Amino acid sequence: MKISQQFGILLEAIWLHKTSTIKFNELPLFRALNDSMEHLSNKFKIEEYHGSRHQVYFNSNRPWVKNKLARCELADLMIITYKTKPRTDIRLTFLQAKREKKKIHCLCPQHPQYSTSLNFKANCNQWDLLSKRPLIKGVHSFNPPTNLLQDAMLSSVGSFCVFHKAI
Repeated sequence: MKISQQFGILLEAIWLHKTSTIKFNELPLFRALNDSMEHLSNKFKIEEYHGSRHQVYFNSNRPWVKNKLARCELADLMIITYKTKPRTDIRLTFLQAKREKKKIHCLCPQHPQYSTSLNFKANCNQWDLLSKRPLIKGVHSFNPPTNLLQDAMLSSVGSFCVFHKAI
């Protein structure tokens, strides 16, 4: 079994244990995810970015943005993972977590037998920010590099996580 498969199996077990006694709300769920990953390895550094202290501005041409200047939190969690052998490798992602209350998810009603797709309510600004990766400017005292997302080598610098109840 590959190490990534082992990691996934262990993460699921720890996640299920940590979430077995909490309410199905976004904040406790992503904090449990944070705790689960940190429990598995000392090769994770995770910081909570949720809330107003880590907001950014960015230009957007989306119809829902007034004056073309969008504003939202950068992410819920900043996750850094690394290894030192056989060579040093560091990865970073800004994870935005959402919770979906529906149990059955079907993107294509014409084919209900394929109910593995997922619709979820998200902040369009956050989706736009993490998928398009524009230049950013921190709000108030938050001062991230303007090219933090845009110049990332991997598109996974921005990621979404959707918590949903099993079907």
